Amino acid sequence: MEKHLLSKSTFIRGMQCSKSLYLYKHRYFLRDRISPEQLARFSRGTDVGLLAQNLFPDGIDCKPASPRQYAKSLEKTQQIVIEASADVIYEAVFQHHQVLIMLDVLVRENESWNAYEVKSSLKISDTFLLDAALQYYVMKGAGLAIDKFFLVHLNPDYVRNGQLELHQLFVKTDVTDQVLQRQPLIAQKIDALIGVVGLTKSPEVSIGTHCNQPYPCDFIGHCHKNVPVGSVLELTYWSTEEKFALYDSGTLKFSEIKNAAVLNQAQQIELRCRQSGCEYFDKNGLKDFFNKISNAPIFLSLLSHRQAVPAWQGYKPYDLLPLSAGFGGGNENSNFINNATDSPDESFFKFLQPLIASNESVVVFDAARFKELLQRMAVRNSNMLQDTEALAARIIDLKEVFSQILYYNPQVGQDFSLLQLSKLIFGNSHLTNVPFISDTLATSGYLKAAKPMDAATAQKLAAYSQSHQVMTEAFYKYLIEKL
Repeated sequence: MEKHLLSKSTFIRGMQCSKSLYLYKHRYFLRDRISPEQLARFSRGTDVGLLAQNLFPDGIDCKPASPRQYAKSLEKTQQIVIEASADVIYEAVFQHHQVLIMLDVLVRENESWNAYEVKSSLKISDTFLLDAALQYYVMKGAGLAIDKFFLVHLNPDYVRNGQLELHQLFVKTDVTDQVLQRQPLIAQKIDALIGVVGLTKSPEVSIGTHCNQPYPCDFIGHCHKNVPVGSVLELTYWSTEEKFALYDSGTLKFSEIKNAAVLNQAQQIELRCRQSGCEYFDKNGLKDFFNKISNAPIFLSLLSHRQAVPAWQGYKPYDLLPLSAGFGGGNENSNFINNATDSPDESFFKFLQPLIASNESVVVFDAARFKELLQRMAVRNSNMLQDTEALAARIIDLKEVFSQILYYNPQVGQDFSLLQLSKLIFGNSHLTNVPFISDTLATSGYLKAAKPMDAATAQKLAAYSQSHQVMTEAFYKYLIEKL
């Protein structure tokens, strides 16, 4: 078996940036270190793909046990196809023109082979179509006559009612026509990217919007190493296109930006703060904002998770699942940990009762998820509608001080998280007992824990929610003091 030079992932990488492909193949050691948050996100697609295999039962798995066994998997796939010894193949392996692919599911239907590629998304993207077109090209070139190519993704309209119904949970979309339209492009790009792999030095590619589209590149640290501190790429209230237009025109630092009068209000405020290093407070705007809040507000934090596959009655794909929450009160009833083996709606609704009974404002930092969760709970449970709507009307999103440009801190940069704010404003005074460094890692800790949850993990999640509730209140008071 001839050694392959490209795979699905490296082809998509090369389509995004030829320099990234070259570095991946020849300078892998320059790759950015994978963060714990990224590692925690990797398993979702795999889980959905394995579930989708049940749409096509009794298949033979050809997935290689290791990268060194691709040849064995390729031979196994070919043998099954030639002998027609199975109608369903999982992780079917094909190679053509030095490109190796693994198709999620290959199915023989009505004496023809159909291809099914599974995505853990709610819709089809252009990148998915490009991925499918590459797989079709390789399979066709390897001698397999493909009749139809389908992309399989989660159905955004599916509502679980009783047992999970896989044929309703997943949508099979015939993309054969779109795949065929892209065949000339695929052939052209394969030749070009094989040429990139064969280069003796890295191609000259300037940094640009492609560094993060369609995916964040893992060589950004290397390629951006010469970007000066204080560059225009650090700006917050400029679009990516606007920032690179400045950078490419020779305006490298925000201190060099001219014609500030043509900028919008948010950009003018940020530019002044960046250049002076001082915080900005719109005192009149903050007064109006705080006048909407009751005299004794309740501060709440929420950790939630979008569950790809609905586990309970009435849930849809990627509905929010409350994991932990807390509000001021200091007793056991002011903390919530989702430790149930059935729908958490009732237990979370019970946790919210003191808030529902109160007439006080409920202050949350980044409240969009909390409001969405309340709305979906009401859809699933009509008896909760009146109470959740009344509660939602009293929610104040403290993060709106940024979107309304009522407050700006030049050190925040592009990280508007509560943890980042607390570090900048209060140092480590509120962070000493925070058991997780991000929502992503806290969520990962929850998902890895056994159910029913062990006491140690439950305690960590409770501490995480409590710390965020304390930080929300501290930031609120910090702004009040500036009035």
